Amino acid sequence: MEQDKLIRLNENAFGIAKAGIAAIVLLNSGAWLALLSQASSLLALNPQPEISAPFLPWASGATMGTLTWVFFFWNAHAFIGAIGDPTQQTNKGHLNVSKWAGVICALIALCCFMLGTYCLSKSFT
Repeated sequence: MEQDKLIRLNENAFGIAKAGIAAIVLLNSGAWLALLSQASSLLALNPQPEISAPFLPWASGATMGTLTWVFFFWNAHAFIGAIGDPTQQTNKGHLNVSKWAGVICALIALCCFMLGTYCLSKSFT
């Protein structure tokens, strides 16, 4: 009974994490696509090459967001293994590593979005 409760709580937590990861990827890739779709009109306003500066941070942010998903998937797999055999130390180590790797990737992805936004605004000054 206790394991069922843990599994339900874990499913809820991973549902929230998946939504957050999707938001991070959408934020970066959406900003990248919006800039790409408006590039010709923005270049007419500002013909300097700095207009392309946000592409790299936003592409990196989308990539880091995707890596976040990979680490949280790894975390979910380790969690299921830990419930199946709570004495197994390998799963506990994987839980800790994958959790923090996912959190770091998510934070880097958010920083990439902010850096790309800063680069875009800086190209107009």
